[in-house]
Amino acid sequence: MAKKSTKQSSWGLYREFEQSGHCRQLPQWEVLWQTLESTGLNYDLLEPIQHDSGTLFQSMLLGLYAYAPSSRAFIQDMVEAYGAQGNLVRGILDATASEQYFPDLFMEQMDDLFEWGMAHGGRFDRLPSVNKVRPDISQWVYDKTCKHKGGKAWLIQHGSLHDLCSVGVSLLRDCGREDLGAQFGQLPNYREREAWMYAWIKEEFGLKVAFPKAFKESRYHSTNPDQALYSYLDLAEMFTGGDILKLVGLHRESSSEATRNISKTAMLLILSEPKYWDILAGAERSLMAHWRKSGVLDDVQWMQLVETTDAQKEGFLARDLGL
Repeated sequence: MAKKSTKQSSWGLYREFEQSGHCRQLPQWEVLWQTLESTGLNYDLLEPIQHDSGTLFQSMLLGLYAYAPSSRAFIQDMVEAYGAQGNLVRGILDATASEQYFPDLFMEQMDDLFEWGMAHGGRFDRLPSVNKVRPDISQWVYDKTCKHKGGKAWLIQHGSLHDLCSVGVSLLRDCGREDLGAQFGQLPNYREREAWMYAWIKEEFGLKVAFPKAFKESRYHSTNPDQALYSYLDLAEMFTGGDILKLVGLHRESSSEATRNISKTAMLLILSEPKYWDILAGAERSLMAHWRKSGVLDDVQWMQLVETTDAQKEGFLARDLGL
């Protein structure tokens, strides 16, 4: 049988520690650390220090730091030696979204460790999903983001929709809208929170602030327009000064995939409207022919959008009805 790697042995020891229930006895964390240190398995902590190696493995590292005081100097020394302060602060942010064994003690120590990591060059880009954790932890993430990123103004201007949804209740409260914060906190799923946040940013701070946050996955939206948070009117305002027909013809002006995706997404969003033929009234036949050839328009839609003979109409309808 092949010998287990050091990482497997270290992780296995930690899993046994959890399964035995010792993880719920605070003094036992110090015993775990002493065991790791005496066997040299404490150097396994290099992996979560060097890499973003997953929430569970990070939880072992951060749990030891929080509950076994004698581990702290070793962990800090390794973080500094490998320049892994960024991984450390991101790991702390992720860990705040998970249930901890001794939450108050954990957050007290993570607060100190987070500030130490930031003071020693740590940075973070993405916030955790904290909508389902204790409100005080969500507020902690918001406060740290404001402190190190430039306040609510930075969040509104530069934060992603994910970031804004992560700290939505605290952000709205800070903007003087505790009533909206309460509504936002009651939304049942992430998709609804994302759509709600996009609409609020658009209304309060303008489309130019909101749109880039929703447009980042535009390639995906060209095949799944129902996932787009923006409307075809938003696309037209951003790319063609409100000209809808020019918007669905953008592919004529550029051969880039991004531009083609903008046109296609716009066309699909328009076709999902009940009276799409009114929206596209006046479009050139050649433009509609492009979308028919591309497979975006079906025969019935083509018939509604361009002039056809009675015989063609009858043929289209008969084929559509399976006659």
